[in-house]
Amino acid sequence: MTDYSQNLLMFSLKSKNVSSKLMFGLKLIVAFGLIFYLFYSGKISVFVLKDLLNFKSFLLIFLCGALVLCIQIFRSFRLWLLLRTSGVMLPFGRCAKTVLIGFFYNNFLPTSGGGDIVVGYYLATPNRNKLSEIVGTLLYDRFLGLLGLALLALCAQGLILYQAFGLIWPGNIGWGGLGITGALIAIFAFTVIFGKIRLKSLENIISRVFIGRLLLNLLRQFSEFGTNWRLIFACIGISLVINLVGCTALYMVSVAMNGEISFVQTIVLGLQVFLIGMIPLSPGNIGWQEWWAGLVWSSQDFAFGASLWLVYRMVAAVSSLAGAVLYLSENRIGEEDEGRVLSSSIG
Repeated sequence: MTDYSQNLLMFSLKSKNVSSKLMFGLKLIVAFGLIFYLFYSGKISVFVLKDLLNFKSFLLIFLCGALVLCIQIFRSFRLWLLLRTSGVMLPFGRCAKTVLIGFFYNNFLPTSGGGDIVVGYYLATPNRNKLSEIVGTLLYDRFLGLLGLALLALCAQGLILYQAFGLIWPGNIGWGGLGITGALIAIFAFTVIFGKIRLKSLENIISRVFIGRLLLNLLRQFSEFGTNWRLIFACIGISLVINLVGCTALYMVSVAMNGEISFVQTIVLGLQVFLIGMIPLSPGNIGWQEWWAGLVWSSQDFAFGASLWLVYRMVAAVSSLAGAVLYLSENRIGEEDEGRVLSSSIG
């Protein structure tokens, strides 16, 4: 490598590092700004939380936490199916433990995808020769989860459009959500139907560099998944169940807060927040999801959307501590095994 190439590479790496730090700083400003606005405007009120200080509310919050953990089990099963198809064989219990640990990191790391990185690391450590398959599987798992959410959100937007169940069409907010949902479904359809086309013509172009070869492997894996329709429909079905369970957990919190909103209305509105709120505008989507929830709920003349989402986030964070327990117990077992090996070697 020439000095010019070396300097160019170092400059590009430094520029990327600076831009990523600037982007994170901007997201942090957005998060703090939205949280301050929500409290200052009264959209989130600490007085709403006083409704949670009774046995019935505690029971409902506990059930919500249990449903949140059930979601992680369903996610584990979907990922386990995809990994087996990719040739990465591991026990379901190991996969579930890894997903729960990733769920903990996803709630406490200042990024939206930190948990996925942790899951990828834990899966790749004993399967280093399957790194590209694991990365592709994790991306496809997210892709199918997003598709299931988009399909449900599209159905929910249809109910809002026809003003069923006492819902009101919110104008520009509704059209914006409908456009984003339609675009996501169109991208998925293009990937599944045309994923295998033109791969041959792309090989000569993008396989000349390492990143290109990695991208090519991902495209090949996506195209292989796209031919297994039974697997796709099974995973989409699991994704639908995951999102419906998530909305049910949200309804539990709503009842605990004495929210005057029906179960169907909670599902319809919750799906809009789950989908649009995934856009990474703040670290961990903190503040951004609460603001969007407040906007969606207020479009139907409900005033407690932001507070509801804040409580739901807190319940999810507490539930994710199960992953922290698994992480600590796994490290303790590993240290004990290393101690036994060291003792036997000394003896």
